[in-house]
Amino acid sequence: MERAYVILPLIVSLPYMISLMNGTWEFMYMWDDNGNFLENEMIRDFDLIAMFLQVRINVYEPFSWILKGLTVSIFGMSSFYVRVVTLIFHVANTMLVYSLTRRLLPEENDVARIATALLWGLHPVQAEIVGWPSAQPYALAVFFALLSVKA
Repeated sequence: MERAYVILPLIVSLPYMISLMNGTWEFMYMWDDNGNFLENEMIRDFDLIAMFLQVRINVYEPFSWILKGLTVSIFGMSSFYVRVVTLIFHVANTMLVYSLTRRLLPEENDVARIATALLWGLHPVQAEIVGWPSAQPYALAVFFALLSVKA
């Protein structure tokens, strides 16, 4: 069903867009956001060499730092836009789940395909990934994992 490619992103993004548009969102200073964003020279300076050579807060995630660096370079140090970029990846992941179900389920099971993608996209466990800026690497990792499964 080609309509699913329009309907699914709208349905999945709606709850997150409502929360993004409701009030101000700041980085969480007490958790990892401080080390991942506010005190992270690699993303502020977009230092690619450091991104591939350094471990920060006991994590090595160069592709995530590149994404964070691009987001900060384009939009500034704004947790709102970090969440928007993460939401874009989350919607893309939902569409990849739908695409995979199209391979796995027969054509007459389109309701099951859509339901599976909606369950993935709207499950409460996803709220942390979209809502917490430091969880952005999870959406990026899932994106590449789903792409590899789809390939």
